[in-house]
Amino acid sequence: MILVSISFVYAQKTDSTAVEEDFSAYENMKVEEGSIKTYCTQKVFGQAPSRLLGLTYEQQFGHDITTGLETAPTSDDKTYRISSASVMRAEANFPVISRNSFIFSLGGIYTQTNYRFKDDAFDGSDSPLVRSLSENPLRNFQLNATLFKPLNEKTFFLTQALGEYAGNWRLSSMQPIGRTKFSLLGVLGRKPSDRKMWGVGLARTFRAGEVNYIPLVMFNYSSPNLKHGTEILFPAYAYYRYNLSAQSMLRFGMELEGTSFNLRNTGDTDILPENHPLELRRSEIKLRAMWDLPVKNFWRTQIALGYRLMYRYNVDQEVDGKEMLRLFGVVSDAPYFYQNNVGSAITLSATFNLVSP
Repeated sequence: MILVSISFVYAQKTDSTAVEEDFSAYENMKVEEGSIKTYCTQKVFGQAPSRLLGLTYEQQFGHDITTGLETAPTSDDKTYRISSASVMRAEANFPVISRNSFIFSLGGIYTQTNYRFKDDAFDGSDSPLVRSLSENPLRNFQLNATLFKPLNEKTFFLTQALGEYAGNWRLSSMQPIGRTKFSLLGVLGRKPSDRKMWGVGLARTFRAGEVNYIPLVMFNYSSPNLKHGTEILFPAYAYYRYNLSAQSMLRFGMELEGTSFNLRNTGDTDILPENHPLELRRSEIKLRAMWDLPVKNFWRTQIALGYRLMYRYNVDQEVDGKEMLRLFGVVSDAPYFYQNNVGSAITLSATFNLVSP
């Protein structure tokens, strides 16, 4: 899903978690009959068809989490074993207005992450964070609006606004709407040919787990025979593409997924400290090898094997009712409320998509 989720950019295919952010999520634009001025399109030759609907299941295999209070974890801090983490994601993306002079689309993603801990992981000195994770899934509902505006045959502008309602909320215990996170990005680019487009931009994003302002670099390319190519919007994602055929392709690369989750007591027992607005700053780097292939008609599937590296998994407090702006320690190096280490994990996922004709 186009950018969906850009949060190192952009929010969290994240919880980010994430949608893979795919700027090609629309039908190709065509010159209207009788029009004098022509415009560039939003795709390069060789890319996969645009996704309209998607359903994904991802399994992250066993790994450890070590928690510490206001300091980095040490050998004295307790380590818990996560047997597995499962991620379910449903997404939709549709063009609302599709003209040769601009394309406007709306999309949404729902992501849920469930943690399973080893049976003997808990005792009387459990971490409140770990206990909360064991009892409450992390949920994220995202809405995005995207505008692709070609200025002429060679130049284009792309912008997206994204809202994320992320936390350990339940339908019976929703968090305040004011906890919604907002991201925004803009890219100015050039498309010198139907096989190459590039651009630079800036994003306000939660993809690194907390609010940041990040420069963006786009580079989408296909070789003359359309066998090889790249799909890059760094640092959100960067992929090398190899087209096995006109319908099947392999992709190798990385994605940055993440956002900030509001943590609240949602069960019968208070787990987290009261009167402390807490946010889980989660960000993951996912190395992936993906096989995208057709199923039938406009249905496709994608199988991915990967390795997840946890970039950030810390719990933060608000200061005077506002989120702390750190900018990678440049603005502030204040300690987190809980500072945690989370081990790496092998991942396996399957996606079922309905694509545009």
